[in-house]
Amino acid sequence: MKDVPTKGSPAFPFFLLLLLLAILGGLTALGHQVLWTRRMVDILGGTAESASRVIACFFLGLALGATAAAVWGPKIRRPWRTLALIEGLIILTSLPFLFLTGFLDALWQTWGLAALSSWQGSVLKTLASFLAVFPPAFFMGWFLPIAAKGFFPRPGDFQKKGLWLYGLNTLGGVLGLIIISLWGLQNWGVTGSFMVLLGLHALIIGGLLWLDRSIPFFENPNTSPENLRQAPEAPLATPTFPLGWLLGLSFFSGFAILSFEVISLEILMLVAPLSFHAPAAILIGVIFLLGLAALLAIPLRNGAQHIPLLLVLTGLVTVLSPFLFYFLAQALNGLPPQDSFTAFWIRLLLLSLLSFGPALLLAGFLFPFLSIAWSKAIESLPHAPGQTSRWGWLLAVNGFGGFAGAEIGYRVFMPSFGLYPALGLVAGFYGVLGLTLWFTGPWQTKRNLPIAFGGTTVLLILWVTFTLLPQIPTVNPHLGWQTLWERSGPEGTVTVVEGPGIGRGILVSNQYLLGSVGARWEQERQGHLPLLLHPNPEKVAFLGIATGMTPSAATQQSAPREIVALEISRSVLTAAGTFFAEENDHLITNPQVRILREDARLGMIAAEDEFDLIIGDLFLPWGPGEARLYSYEHFAATRRALRPGGLFAQWLPLHQLSAEHLASIVHTANEVFPEVQFFLGGFDSRNPLLLLLAGEDDSFSFDPIAQRIESERPFIKDPFLRSPAGINLLFLGHELALPQGRINTLENLHLERQASRDRIVYRPGNDYLTGETLLEWLKASPLPENFRRVGLPILEYHHHPDQRRLPSPLRNRLPAEMLDDPEIDWSRWTGPAVRP
Repeated sequence: MKDVPTKGSPAFPFFLLLLLLAILGGLTALGHQVLWTRRMVDILGGTAESASRVIACFFLGLALGATAAAVWGPKIRRPWRTLALIEGLIILTSLPFLFLTGFLDALWQTWGLAALSSWQGSVLKTLASFLAVFPPAFFMGWFLPIAAKGFFPRPGDFQKKGLWLYGLNTLGGVLGLIIISLWGLQNWGVTGSFMVLLGLHALIIGGLLWLDRSIPFFENPNTSPENLRQAPEAPLATPTFPLGWLLGLSFFSGFAILSFEVISLEILMLVAPLSFHAPAAILIGVIFLLGLAALLAIPLRNGAQHIPLLLVLTGLVTVLSPFLFYFLAQALNGLPPQDSFTAFWIRLLLLSLLSFGPALLLAGFLFPFLSIAWSKAIESLPHAPGQTSRWGWLLAVNGFGGFAGAEIGYRVFMPSFGLYPALGLVAGFYGVLGLTLWFTGPWQTKRNLPIAFGGTTVLLILWVTFTLLPQIPTVNPHLGWQTLWERSGPEGTVTVVEGPGIGRGILVSNQYLLGSVGARWEQERQGHLPLLLHPNPEKVAFLGIATGMTPSAATQQSAPREIVALEISRSVLTAAGTFFAEENDHLITNPQVRILREDARLGMIAAEDEFDLIIGDLFLPWGPGEARLYSYEHFAATRRALRPGGLFAQWLPLHQLSAEHLASIVHTANEVFPEVQFFLGGFDSRNPLLLLLAGEDDSFSFDPIAQRIESERPFIKDPFLRSPAGINLLFLGHELALPQGRINTLENLHLERQASRDRIVYRPGNDYLTGETLLEWLKASPLPENFRRVGLPILEYHHHPDQRRLPSPLRNRLPAEMLDDPEIDWSRWTGPAVRP
C-alpha cells in the first residue's frame, strides 16, 4: 500500500492535481449558475425575481452543503471517493434542468393566466427554482471542506496550502463565466453548454478516483489520527481567536461582498449597454479580484491580527468608489461602441477594476484571513488533527451571509437609500464593525491612534454617504434632463426624467427611454392601429405598459370589452401610475383594465385561446432576456393564445435593428404564423417603427377596416387612422428585402447574442435601419405601389434635417380623405409638417 505523500516525498504532483480539480470545481459551479440564470429567466419569466431566486437557491445550497460537510466530514475516511460520489450526485441532480422548460410550460397551460399571476404562480416559481438549483448547489458546497480534509490531514497544513485551494477554486469560477457566457452559449447553445459541464464533472470524478487510489487516506496506519497526533508539524505562530467571532465575521464578509457586488453591478450598468455581455464582464472582474485576494493573502498568514484596520480601510475605499466611477465614466465618455469586442471588454474591465477594484480587493482579504485563523483555532481544540473539514462551518456561514447580502442589497438598500448611498451604507458597515472590534473582543486595543483613526474614518464615511453620494447623478448630466423620481432595485434603475424634446419620460438604467410625453401620439398609434386592423377586438392583451400611453388606446376605443396589460417591472408600473396618469387616461386605476405584473412570455403560455388581439411593445433586441420575446417559443405561445381569427401585432424598433436582426425576427415569425403583414409606424426616418402583423390563420382581410374606422372615428384624431386611405399609406405589404435570417430560439439565444455584440462593436455595413440605411432598404423591397408613390418620397424628404414642411407636390399626393377632414389633429402627424 502506498504512503500518503508527506513533506519531502512526491507530494507536489498530487497537490497540482488537487488544485486543477479545484479550478474545475469552480468552473463548473459558476458555469451552472450562468445556465440556471438564463434558463430560469426563460421558464419563470424575465423578472427580477427569477434571477434573484437563482442567487438565493445557489447560495443557500452552497451554505447548507458546506454545513453538511462540516458535520459529516470527521467521519469520512475516504474523502476522494466521497467527493467522486458527490460529483456523481451533482450530475444526477442537475439532469432535471433538461426537462424543466417543457414541464413548466405544460403546467402554465393547464393552470391558466389567473393562477399564473396569483400567489399560486409565485409559490410554484419559487419551488421550481429550489428543485432545479438547490440540490446540485448543495452537493457543490461539499467540495472545499472535504478536499481540505483529504489533502491537509496534518495540523498546520491548511495554513500553508489551504488558500491555494480556495483561491484557485474562486478563479476557476472566472473561467466558468468566460467559457459559458462568452463562448459556450454562442457555439453550443444552452443544452450543449450544459452537457459540456456534465462532461467536466465526469472528468473531475476520474481525477478524484485516481487520487483515492493513489492516496488511500487513513488506510495507511502511518497516517492515522493517532500517529498524526504523535508527530504533528508545528503550526504557524498565529494568535488564536474565538470561533464565535470568526463565524460572525465570516457571515459579515459574505453579506458585505454580495451587497457590494449587486450594487456595483447596477452602478456600472448605468454606462454599460444593456447587453448580454456587459454583466458577464463585470462579474468576471469581481470574481477575479476575490480569487486574487485569496492568493495574495497566502504570504500574509498573520493578517487576522489586523482585521479591524482592514475593515476600516475597506469602508473608506468603498465609499470613495462611486466618485472614482463617476470621474472615470466622464473621462472615458462612458462605453461607446469599439472597433472590436476585445477593445470593448478592455475598456469595460478597466472602468470596473479602477472604480471598484481597490475596494473589492481589500474586501476579498477578509475571508482568507478568517480561514487561517479558523484553522489555527480548530487545531487547538481536542481531537482536532485531521478535522480540517470543519472549515465547512466557516464556508457555510459565509454562504448564508452572501445570500442575505444579495437579497438585502437588492430589496432594501437600493430601493430605500438610492443607488450610490446604498454602496455608502455597505462602506459604513465595514467602518463601524472595524471600529467596534478595536473597542471590544479579541482585537480590543487601548491605543489611541487606531481608535482615533477608526472613529474619524467612520464619521467621514457616514457624512459622505448621506451628504455627497446622493448628489452624484444617475442620469447622464449632458442630456440636460431633470430627475423627478428614481427607484433602484433588482430590475435596474428606473428614473422619471423631464427635459427638452421629450417632456416627461421613463429612463431605465440611464440607457433606454421607455417612452415620453413628447412621443405621446406615436405611442398611442401603436395601440390604435392594431385595434383598427381587427374586425372585433373584444379582448385585448398588451405585452408591456411603459408609460401606459399605448394600452390607453384600448380604453379610448369602443370595441374592447376586456383589456389585459402585462408588465414585469413594479417600478415602471409605479412611474406610469404616478407621473403619466393624465396622458394614459389613468390606465393603472381603470377598472376596465386588468394589470398583471407578469412576464409576457409566460402570460401567453398560460392564456390559450383567450385573446382576439395581442399587441407587443417595443423590446430591446440586446436587452438581457428581452430578446426571448422575439423567439420561436414566444411566437408559438402567442399564436396559441389567440382566438380563431385573432391577430398578433408586434412593434419593432427599426432604429435598434439591422437588416440581419430584422431578418431573424421575421423568419422566426414566418416559422410560426401562416401569414405576416407589415406596416410602418409613421414617416419618421430617424426613429422608424415597424409593425409585424401576424394572423392566427390566413384569414386576415382589409375589408373590415372601413367599418372599424367608422365606429371609432369619434375617438380618434390621428391623421393616419381616420380613413382606410390613411392606414393604407403605412402598409408595406407581406414581403421585405431581407437576408437569410437564423431562427431565434430560447436554445440558441441568437438575436440577443448578436444584437448585443453589434451594439458594442462597430460592424461596417451592419447599420441600424434608420436614415439613409432605412431608405435604401425600403427601395430594395417589393413595396406596394401606393407606398412607393407617396410614403417613400415623404420619408426621403423627412431624412433631410433642414426640410420641416412638406412641399405642395408631395402634400397633394396625400389622400383627399385626410386633407379634407376638419376633425384631424395634424399635431399628431409623424413626419414633415402638412399644415401650419
